[in-house]
Amino acid sequence: DGATVYFFNNCLDPGVSIEKLGQDFGAWLAKLKDASGNPVTTADVVAHSMGGLIVRSYLAGKQDASGSFDPPSAPPIGKLVLIAAPNFGTPVASLGFGLGAQTAEMVPGSQFVWDLATWNQGLDDLRGVNSLAIVGDAAPFFDSNHSIPGLSAASDGIVSLASASLAFSPTATDALTRIVPYCHTSLSFFPCSAPSIANVDSPSHLTGEIVRSFLAGTSDWRSIGHTPSQDPVLSKNSGSLVEFEDASGGLIPGLNQVSFGVPPYNYATTDHTQFFNEFVPAQSGTVKAASPTGPLSASLALPAGGYHPALVKAFPAIARVQPAAGFVDTYELAPGSIVSIYGQGLAASVGNAMVQPLPTELAGVSVTANGQPMGLIYAAGAQINAVLPSGITGLVQLELKSSTGAQSWNVLLAPAVPALFTQDSTGTGAATVLHAETSQPVTSANPAVPSEFLELYLTGLGETQPSGDLQVAILPPTLTLGSFSSQQQVPIAFAGLAPGFSGLDQIDFQVPANAPSGSSVPIQVSSAGFASNVATVAIR
Repeated sequence: DGATVYFFNNCLDPGVSIEKLGQDFGAWLAKLKDASGNPVTTADVVAHSMGGLIVRSYLAGKQDASGSFDPPSAPPIGKLVLIAAPNFGTPVASLGFGLGAQTAEMVPGSQFVWDLATWNQGLDDLRGVNSLAIVGDAAPFFDSNHSIPGLSAASDGIVSLASASLAFSPTATDALTRIVPYCHTSLSFFPCSAPSIANVDSPSHLTGEIVRSFLAGTSDWRSIGHTPSQDPVLSKNSGSLVEFEDASGGLIPGLNQVSFGVPPYNYATTDHTQFFNEFVPAQSGTVKAASPTGPLSASLALPAGGYHPALVKAFPAIARVQPAAGFVDTYELAPGSIVSIYGQGLAASVGNAMVQPLPTELAGVSVTANGQPMGLIYAAGAQINAVLPSGITGLVQLELKSSTGAQSWNVLLAPAVPALFTQDSTGTGAATVLHAETSQPVTSANPAVPSEFLELYLTGLGETQPSGDLQVAILPPTLTLGSFSSQQQVPIAFAGLAPGFSGLDQIDFQVPANAPSGSSVPIQVSSAGFASNVATVAIR
C-alpha cells in the first residue's frame, strides 16, 4: 500500500539473550530512515514468534537477567501486531532449540517470562501501544512429554492459545486477540497440517488480511477469525503464572505442590520460584502451596481468555498505584503527583496528615521512591495516599514498610499524567473548581459564567520551575471544555503547584464568552500525550 517495509533480522546475533536482542532492536529502530532519508518518527511493528518477546523486551527496557529495566522514554511504535508470540513461553523450549539463552528464557515459568509480565505495577501494558495478537489453533496443546486430553485445538503446534493471547495486557480487549486455523510454521515441532500463520503467500491469507486492515485503520480485522470469548478452549480456561513472597517481600524457598481451584489443578515449575499451568478452568478459588514451614493459601481470581500473572504475597500487599484524583487510562504516573496506593494489609491502623510539610511516617507506615521518602497524607489497610518526589524519572521502585512487613513495587513515571479532582472524590462528576473571586465551589446551584476566572484543581502536571512566588509547570497543559465531538480549547492563565500544598496542582482560566453551557459541561486536561479523567463543570 505504498508503505516502506523494514526487516529486523534477529538471526544476525544468534545465541544472545532476548534482552540483548531487544536492545539491538531499539538501536535499529532509532536509525531507520524513510525514502527521503529523513528519520522515521513512528513505525508500525509486526512481530512473529520470539520476535514478539524481543519487541516486548524493548518496550519494557529489560536490560539483563538480573531483572533491571530502563524503559525508552518515547518508543516510536504506532501499532504492534504479535503473531504467535510465546508471551508466557512454550513447552517445546524445555526440549532445547539450540539457541542458548533465548531457549532458556522461553521455557514456561522462566524468570524472564515472569519479569516481562510483571515489570510495571505487576503487569505489562505494552506501554499503551495499540496492539493486536494473531493466534493459531490448528494443533492440540502439548507439554514437553504428552498431549493434554480435551485440548485438541489449543495451540499452533508450538505456542498455546493462552500463551499467545493478549489477555495479559490490562488495556487489551477480547477483540484484540484473533484466533485463526493455522500452524506456528510449516516446520512445527508437532505434526500440524494447516498453513503457516506467518507465511502470507496470498491476498486471502487470514493473517495478511488482519494485518493490512489493522494497520490501515479499517474494521475488517474484527470479523476475521474469532475471539477468545468465542473459542471453545479460551472461553472456559485461563493460563496462570504465580510467584509467592513472604511479608518482607522475599521469595519463599522450597515451595512445591502448588495447586489452584476445585478440583485442584496442579502447577508445574522449573525452579520452584514461578509456578504455572497453561490451562486452568476459569474460576475464583484458592491457590495452595506446601512449604518447609507449613501450608500456604491465598484467594485468586482467574478470568478466562489467556494468561494472568499473579503475585501471591503475605500482607502488606500492593495491588495498584494510580493518581489519587481519579482513574486515568495509563499505568504511568507523574513525578511530584499525589498517588493512591491500593492493596491489602498496608497499615495496621488509620492515620491522616493535616499539616505541611507532610510526614514521612504515618500509622506505622513509610514509603520511599528510589530511596527518597514520600510525604504521606492518609494511611489505612486498603489505601495509602502519598506524594511522589520531584526529580525522579523512568522506572521507579516504591518501597513500603509497615509494622507487619514490606513490599517493593515498580512504577513507571512519565513527564506528566494529569488527573482531575472531583467534588465527591470519585474522579467522576463535578470537578473541583472554585470561583476565583469568592473561592466558592462551582456547582449547578452556583454555576460559572462566561468571562469569569476559575481555579481548577488536579494533580500530575509534572515538574515545575519558579516564577516569582509561584511554581509553574514546565510542560504547559491544554484545557478543553465540551464533549469530544465539540471540544473547545481554553487559554490557561496559570498552571502549576497550588500555593502552600504538596502535589496539588492548580489551573487558572477564564471561561470563554462562547463557552458551552449546561449543568454538566465536560472538562479535561491533557499533557505529555496523556489525557486526564473527564469531569464536569456547571456553566450558565
